[in-house]
Amino acid sequence: MILKQLKSTNFFILCLIVVGFIIYGHTLWFSYSPLDDYELFVKRVDWFRDISNLPGLFTSSIDQSVSAPFYRPMLMMSFAMDSILGKGSLLSFHLTNLLIHISVSILVFLLFRIVTNSRKTGFFWGLLFLVHPVHVQAVTWIPGRNDTLLTLYALIAVIALFRYCRSGSNGMLAVNIVSFILAMYTKEQGVLLMFIFGVIIFNSKYREQILPLSFIWFISCFLFIIPRKLVMTGGFIFSIASYYDYFTQVMMAFIISIGKLVIPLYQSVFPSVIETPLWPGLLVIIMIILAYFSVGVRNKRIFTLGLFWFLVMSALPLLWGSLEDEHFEHRLYLSSIGFFLLISQLNIWSLLTKKYPRILQMFLVVILISFGAKTWIRSHTYRNEMSFAISGVEESPLHAKAHYLLGNVYKSKKDWQQAVRSYDQALEINPMNANVFNNRGDTFLQLKVFEIALEDFNSALAINPDNLEVRNNRAVAYYFLQEYDLAWTDVQLVLANDGKVHPDFLLALEQKLSDQSR
Repeated sequence: MILKQLKSTNFFILCLIVVGFIIYGHTLWFSYSPLDDYELFVKRVDWFRDISNLPGLFTSSIDQSVSAPFYRPMLMMSFAMDSILGKGSLLSFHLTNLLIHISVSILVFLLFRIVTNSRKTGFFWGLLFLVHPVHVQAVTWIPGRNDTLLTLYALIAVIALFRYCRSGSNGMLAVNIVSFILAMYTKEQGVLLMFIFGVIIFNSKYREQILPLSFIWFISCFLFIIPRKLVMTGGFIFSIASYYDYFTQVMMAFIISIGKLVIPLYQSVFPSVIETPLWPGLLVIIMIILAYFSVGVRNKRIFTLGLFWFLVMSALPLLWGSLEDEHFEHRLYLSSIGFFLLISQLNIWSLLTKKYPRILQMFLVVILISFGAKTWIRSHTYRNEMSFAISGVEESPLHAKAHYLLGNVYKSKKDWQQAVRSYDQALEINPMNANVFNNRGDTFLQLKVFEIALEDFNSALAINPDNLEVRNNRAVAYYFLQEYDLAWTDVQLVLANDGKVHPDFLLALEQKLSDQSR
């Protein structure tokens, strides 16, 4: 009886829950990071807690404007639920992230149980997914939820479709469609799931239904695309100086991603192609090719599904990340499942199980323990904004954004000199970032070095003349330099474009202008 219970699905699920809390339980008391947290939810907790504001999540982008290109109402709804249920406590946000990750790991277990017809094999892959170090950023960095929540809905949709293929249940098809829509409303990348659905149906006994089902998924896409189009006016604006260099970086990032999924070395808060070696990825690719051609695969349909899943779900993150060489590891969350599906079908596992069963079992146990330990250790990188920013600079010293964020952290702690040093390093790497000039200028204002502050604001406006925040800050610099007319010109321009000027500053400036005219 006990042995039967130990082999049950519920026992394996309980094990995943317990291990999840052992590995990540300490992250519940982590603080927030300096990257996106404040803009996405920290400053909006009170707004989220007002239930009357929730419909507004479906009528604006993630930063409450119509000009930004990201429309993710389900992600923002999850932040709102954390704000309401947890009363704004960060513990609530971190707990939700952990529960989503554990839930996804359970779904990975269920998916692999379906495709391998083995609970033990499914449990191994679910456990590997749970403890894998490459998923640390998605779990411990609260905004990484956009990928974990997307994956949650994606897996529900995929598992429901597999069950539909076995039973023909219309209920499972309905679950698939609803989950597909929720995935798209979580992150735009969810649209690509319909291609994975197509591969699953094509390889099933319902192949003849691929056209009507594809039509249903196509209509489902429009249930997302049309509302998004009505709400959003902004688009993805970017420029590519050299397409050769761009696609070379895409390929290098692809190789690096493969390497991290098997040999999770050289991890970084700000992964950069120019700072990450290619050898782990090249080694893994060679090993997979040799295994494929020497011993083949167990199930070509599942192998093909995994390969297609990995390629499709890697495409957008790689293309987007290569624009600024920012290949964040949380973007590997969904695509990694396809990679694991691919790997699981290599016959090398069956061969090793027959010849060296004990050695293979010990090896896999060592892998799981070492991955779990590395995940626990690495998670502390995200414990607060300072550890996050310092790790970013240490791991990616050539990444301008890492230095910029560290400068912002020092600035928030009023360590003005350290902030200036960090901004200096950021500008040395990338001298065309208006935000860095603005923040360094604001820091110089605090240091009362008004002439240098003015130079920084002028530099920022030369790069981005429409930035109202910079123009407002320049007005402050002009005020302290007693250039009241120039300050007034900037203030009037800010107000004319619906910008905000502190009323005390406006009153003080008007008083100076009045005194000057006497």
